Amino acid sequence: MAVPNHSIDPRIFESARKEFLENGFEKASLKVICEGAGVTTGALYKRYKGKEDLFCAVVDQTVKDLYEVAHSRGDRDPAAMSDAELIKAWDMDGPDMMWWMRFLYDRHDDFVLLLSCSDGTRYTNFQHDWVEVLTKATSAFLAEAQRRGICRTDVGPEEL
Repeated sequence: MAVPNHSIDPRIFESARKEFLENGFEKASLKVICEGAGVTTGALYKRYKGKEDLFCAVVDQTVKDLYEVAHSRGDRDPAAMSDAELIKAWDMDGPDMMWWMRFLYDRHDDFVLLLSCSDGTRYTNFQHDWVEVLTKATSAFLAEAQRRGICRTDVGPEEL
């Protein structure tokens, strides 16, 4: 079996990212993407089932990175955390803000694709789904803080 040639993948991703950013998923043209990458449509279809598969491949690493961060921070058991750790979970200090700014900056174009250009893909509801993941983790931390008397404010899921 032949070894797949991945040398053109970066060109395809660069061209696809540009086309999706300019036109959104629904209006993006595979022909334009192929021309920009200097490949044939056959070469593209050899790698991707279609336009949505290509879009998802472009943003996939960013989505994985986001969920990895969410799970690494949100999968902690709030009941096992000290009061200080529970309070820190709410604190967005300078180093935390800088970390998030770098994280988002490094993935800027993919965030724009996910939030503004994904209509018609499986990521159409990405913003809503991402907020749901964060709200679930935040709700667990809040419930534990309230149980311990650290937080006395009642906040509903809509407000989180």
